[in-house]
Amino acid sequence: MKKLLQGDCLDLLKTLPDGSVDLILTDPPYYVGMTHNAQKATFTDLSMLRPFFMQLFGEFKRVAKQGAFVYVFTDWRTAPFLQPLLVDMLDIKNMLVWDKIVGRVSPHYRNQHELILFATNGKTQRKVFSGNIICEKSFSSGAHSTNVKIHPTQKPVELLQRLILDGSDEGDTVLDCFMGSGSTGVACVNTGRKFIGMEIDEGYFKGAEAAIADAERNRQPDLFQAA
Repeated sequence: MKKLLQGDCLDLLKTLPDGSVDLILTDPPYYVGMTHNAQKATFTDLSMLRPFFMQLFGEFKRVAKQGAFVYVFTDWRTAPFLQPLLVDMLDIKNMLVWDKIVGRVSPHYRNQHELILFATNGKTQRKVFSGNIICEKSFSSGAHSTNVKIHPTQKPVELLQRLILDGSDEGDTVLDCFMGSGSTGVACVNTGRKFIGMEIDEGYFKGAEAAIADAERNRQPDLFQAA
């Protein structure tokens, strides 16, 4: 089962019932360069974004079930801004590191990782004993490409499947309110989860719809074979 919604996630989240989501897995845009009331967000001053993220994380707390896992992708520049906002709403448990194996060339050390804030909605009975460094190739370093890249910050399906398997059970509902390319939805199809996806950009939304539909068609023979 999937529910794909196009529009502003802050508006769309309000339509979801309290405690209706088993796992939140999302990659918010960094908004650097965005202007608002003649202000421009930079990595050194993200204060103008505080109201947005406070409302977003408040909705996460409301829609997530008790003990639900929450994964929020970020990087070394925005993590110090997001972490104190998230901790006001949820229980931060750890910082995960996605090691891309091979990173982009840079004159000041090669950038080959991203960070994932890991939190729960209150106490949880679910435990994950694996290490907090996840090694999975990015698209730029030769990802297995179970999906075609259509978004500049698209994550490989294999990485998302790992987090979904760690944080939910088959048949659970997974929410991604910044759906982008639809990779989280594809990962949900592959792992037997229900999916709620939200995306404001019409072009990406249509691409996500197509990618998830393709995943459903590809999985269908396996379901019949298993029966």
